[in-house]
Amino acid sequence: MTSFSISRTVSPITSIKFFSLILCATLIAVFNFGCESDDDNKLAKAQECLDKVDDTNIPQAQACAAIVAGLTSPESYVIRCSVGFIVGGVTASSMASAFSAADAAPANLQAATLMGALSHDSKVHAAETVAACKASKVASLDYLATLSQTGTIMTIDGSSTTPTTFLTTCSNGGSGGTCDDAAIGTAVTSMYDVYCIGDAATNPACSDIGSAIAAGGGNPAAVAIALYALLQ
Repeated sequence: MTSFSISRTVSPITSIKFFSLILCATLIAVFNFGCESDDDNKLAKAQECLDKVDDTNIPQAQACAAIVAGLTSPESYVIRCSVGFIVGGVTASSMASAFSAADAAPANLQAATLMGALSHDSKVHAAETVAACKASKVASLDYLATLSQTGTIMTIDGSSTTPTTFLTTCSNGGSGGTCDDAAIGTAVTSMYDVYCIGDAATNPACSDIGSAIAAGGGNPAAVAIALYALLQ
């Protein structure tokens, strides 16, 4: 069985705070498009708001997102992606703890540990965050959001944050288990299409997802069931 290691897949993210990544993504966008328009000023103001906000204070974070209301640029969705994690209960501190827990886990359980630790408090919040992160056009944010969504589905439907428990539960999904296999299969397939390209295509995580997709034969539920086996 191939190890579903996270180390090579997300190492650029583990080396910096999550919201520093958000800042960098937004600043790059601003420099690319200039700083003269009202839209760019709104983006800068929203980022400044996020830099100052207590990321456990959901109303404050939502107020930052409100600054870019009506904007449809990828940069505005970077802001919404960041706020989506906060609304779902994933803070910079909890994200750092998630990566620490994953690093300490056995190699074959690292991705599963990360999924559980990054899970949102509801499937609705997780889906909204995925949509925003995908629209940001930042592949690493799409990757994190999809991991979080997958973990959310597993932990809420499987009623456990223990990786071995929810994987065992979800492995029975094809025969009456509680996990939403089709949703998980759809999520990881979407992530694969966006993230597992270029240099990332050959890393262990993408190889395992690719194997699950091939085994699933185009059936999202079958993709998920194949992936559960690879994660254990």
